Amino acid sequence: MKIGLQSVASYLPGETLNVGEYYKYLKPEVDKLAEEERSSLLDTAPAAVHRLKDPSALEHIALCSAQKALDAAGLQAGSVAGLLVTQTGGKQFMPLLATYLQLNLGLRKDIIARNVSDNNVSIHNILNLSRVYVKSGLCKKVLIVAAAAQIGGKYGFGADLTEPWSMHLGDGGAAALVSSEDLKCEMLGYHIETYAVTPRTTGTLNGDYGAVRRPNNRALCFDAEMNDTYGAFLNAYDPKLREIAGGKSFLSDTLGRAARKAGLRLEDIDHIVTAHIGDLLGVWCQDLIDAGLNPKTLKTQQQTVGNTACADTLIDLAGFNDAGMFSKGDVIALITPCTGVQVAVNILKWL
Repeated sequence: MKIGLQSVASYLPGETLNVGEYYKYLKPEVDKLAEEERSSLLDTAPAAVHRLKDPSALEHIALCSAQKALDAAGLQAGSVAGLLVTQTGGKQFMPLLATYLQLNLGLRKDIIARNVSDNNVSIHNILNLSRVYVKSGLCKKVLIVAAAAQIGGKYGFGADLTEPWSMHLGDGGAAALVSSEDLKCEMLGYHIETYAVTPRTTGTLNGDYGAVRRPNNRALCFDAEMNDTYGAFLNAYDPKLREIAGGKSFLSDTLGRAARKAGLRLEDIDHIVTAHIGDLLGVWCQDLIDAGLNPKTLKTQQQTVGNTACADTLIDLAGFNDAGMFSKGDVIALITPCTGVQVAVNILKWL
């Protein structure tokens, strides 16, 4: 039985921020950075990011993404037997975003509705879990959703917009229907590796929420359109991630192991859709060249979308699909490294 994506859709808020103009207030803080870090920040900052300035931004983005995926598949909410959700940012109501979507999309009350919070690799874990659900017969159709928003609202998690790396962060979401019917692509393999555990002192959605704190640069709160209040702010910079994922042949070696799990060779991969990894992109392109591969196979919407964390690769997959980039028989690797440090890969074949 072939199992894969019946539909995939992304939703990006209509409002965009010109990063260079909007974040001018951060220049004094940027100038304090070491030269290498400052260059890395400025050279890889997106030209624009999407932003929904609303305390309920995450819920709106997730709902719109999910509805677009249902509409693209021509399905009603009652067809869904499983719902798997991951989020970056947003409010902290219980039992988290999956049940909010279950109720507000009009899904059945007796479906499986789960939140997966393994940081940015969550979307890959969700893809694999949904495949297992369908293969086992537990669910005929599973709706998966990944959403990110930088404004968390009261009792929420958001970005500290007084920190220089916040200029990389954008809002957006994507969703897909996983099933064995009317497939756009087939899931061929899943691979995950764990390298390190990094403490997160600023609060995340994963496990221990950590201590809340004031914004790092409180004098900038007004310009950043933030309240000068305590919050659990998401980290945007992790040197351990760059040390590991930026190592020589990291990308090609990881993809090679993932390809072998799917019964393929590294050179069989036609498109590599990567998370929005900032300054690692150049390192990874060189890695492909050193491995004798075409760096143009590496594809990302980093410059036009920004870092949408857990939603990066699914947003890009939907965008590239809408642009007609994939052809029948193409093999696509979705890869995300994340703080922790973990890296996860899903291998797809377009049908």
